[in-house]
Amino acid sequence: MAEKRGLLDESLPASPHRTKLGVVAVASLTVLLLVGASLRSPERHQSAALSSSVPVESSSLTLDFQDDYSKTSGRVYHDYDFMKGIDGGIVAAHLVTSIRVVSDPLCSPKERCDYTFTVDDVAVEPSASDAAAADFTFTELKAFTVSVTSSSGASVSTQVMCRYIRRELRSLNPSDRQAYFDAVATVYTVHTLEGEKLYGKSYKDAGYFINYHTWMAGERGCDHLHDGMGFLTGHNAISMEFERVLHTVNPAVIIPYWDYTIDMHQVKEADEDMAVFYDSPVFRDDWFGPMGKKEDDFVVTSGAASAYLSVDPDFWQIPETERKVVNGFGLMRSPWNVADIPYLLRSNKTFGFYSGYSSGPKCGEFYSAMKYDDLYTFTKFAQANCHGSIHTIIGGVFNSNYRHWAKKHGWKEQYASAAGLQAFGILKRLWRSGYSECPSSCSHDSSIYDCACVCTGIATNMTEAELELFISDFAGTVEFENDMHLEREFAKLVCGQDERFSVPFLGDAMNSGATADPSFWPTHPNVDRLFQWRRLQGFTSVDTWVTGGSSSSNYWGGGTESECWGHNPDDVMIWRSLFIGDEGDDTYYTVKELFHKMNPHLGTLTYVFDKFEWPHCEDEGYPLDLIGNSTADDDGSSWSRKL
Repeated sequence: MAEKRGLLDESLPASPHRTKLGVVAVASLTVLLLVGASLRSPERHQSAALSSSVPVESSSLTLDFQDDYSKTSGRVYHDYDFMKGIDGGIVAAHLVTSIRVVSDPLCSPKERCDYTFTVDDVAVEPSASDAAAADFTFTELKAFTVSVTSSSGASVSTQVMCRYIRRELRSLNPSDRQAYFDAVATVYTVHTLEGEKLYGKSYKDAGYFINYHTWMAGERGCDHLHDGMGFLTGHNAISMEFERVLHTVNPAVIIPYWDYTIDMHQVKEADEDMAVFYDSPVFRDDWFGPMGKKEDDFVVTSGAASAYLSVDPDFWQIPETERKVVNGFGLMRSPWNVADIPYLLRSNKTFGFYSGYSSGPKCGEFYSAMKYDDLYTFTKFAQANCHGSIHTIIGGVFNSNYRHWAKKHGWKEQYASAAGLQAFGILKRLWRSGYSECPSSCSHDSSIYDCACVCTGIATNMTEAELELFISDFAGTVEFENDMHLEREFAKLVCGQDERFSVPFLGDAMNSGATADPSFWPTHPNVDRLFQWRRLQGFTSVDTWVTGGSSSSNYWGGGTESECWGHNPDDVMIWRSLFIGDEGDDTYYTVKELFHKMNPHLGTLTYVFDKFEWPHCEDEGYPLDLIGNSTADDDGSSWSRKL
């Protein structure tokens, strides 16, 4: 086991001054920097922007920092502890920033004044078209001192902080969005050995990420990434590592977040027609690519990095010794996903049912999550309600139509649909709990039904008491209307005893190898954004988790390992050198160290989010910042994932 980094220097309890901060409403404001010898910053939490109401000596210049985004949408949120004393706010890494003098009190309106600009004492040429402005591209993730002197005698010196800025995918400039998809396409097409020659030793291909996500999420003992307290930190670490690889290709790109509550809002506006969701621009041929079609065996045939993407470890040149988890056909998929098609799969149905608006990751789910100030409850709720269903909507399940089965057995559509949308989880838990077995090796020459996962032992001939326990353990939220015959038939169905429905093919976003789908990468920062916003308001029970050590309460996903590594605070993980100040450090992080360093107040993250506002949710009656009272009519949690 690798050497640990040392204990946390804080346990991050809830703090009174981290209550609701008031979202920065700067879209209609110019953020001005008024700096002088006697200038004092306004009290924190009174305003997240500096304004012209701050007193300033008459000899001080007023500066404005803008890039292409802030010119139209305002400066980014910056009310963090690490920004104390940084009067100039946050500037975007690798974007051209215009440093502009907007007020010179000593310069007569009748005369032209000239200005000298320096950044960390290095001269910056004024703009050829505007002597009062200079363009500069900040690239290092640190604080910079910007100084400007006027020929009038006025001057100013202030600091700005450089960070990457995560923005919503659709809000990116076309050129920035194209640069992101181009970099992703490189990682999904250029193999590691070739990429190392082109981009350096830190380069990894997509096969690397597909392989280790399949391993960590697909082991039989437990899921090391999901269904536990390590979910939020683990997925953010994966995103940060992937982004670090993208930077070897193009240091200017950053993973955007896909706020799919926008798409769910549009579904609501269209009388809850989920077809509207798939009309989203994210499924364009030059973005994520479309959903799979039946005539193409549900293979994704287009997309910036998605078209005919292979999940075969042979294609990615992964050594046999590093293939820790594969399905029966040797593909980088969950063992319970017996799909033999070696390309990226997506289906807009799950076991024959469409995902519905009520079970989707909508505004109501995000608003409900923000009500939970307990770390345990927030993690469990956000993982299931704000994250899990998006994988269902994108991945889906085909080749096993439970809807047809339900009609044959007279099961009400509403109950059958609920069961169908949950059935992939039932199959996973059956395998993890030892009820079912999935072949470790399957042949393309034999029937696909020979590769079905089938229950063994007592599950094939249960007594009434055993059946009751089975349903309670694996289908406790499914409604059978006290029909024991239906319960028994359903048990046979999920146990693979009805051959026609025994070999479901899970779309790749729905299984352990979810990183095969490029939509994975903007999806998880959307949950991280919610996590950060909740964290900025304060969490309770952090002390309990940090000091609690290994515990079965840290993992709720099932399997033979009750204390699943990856979710306990002292578990050593597979990531290193992710944060500012850790460059070149080969020590692997523990879960609690990841949690600590991901605290947005510390400034150790390489990025910040552009804003914590949900205007489309406000249109539905929720607060703009998801904090406070709601007048919306559907803010309850999804039916299938209540706590």
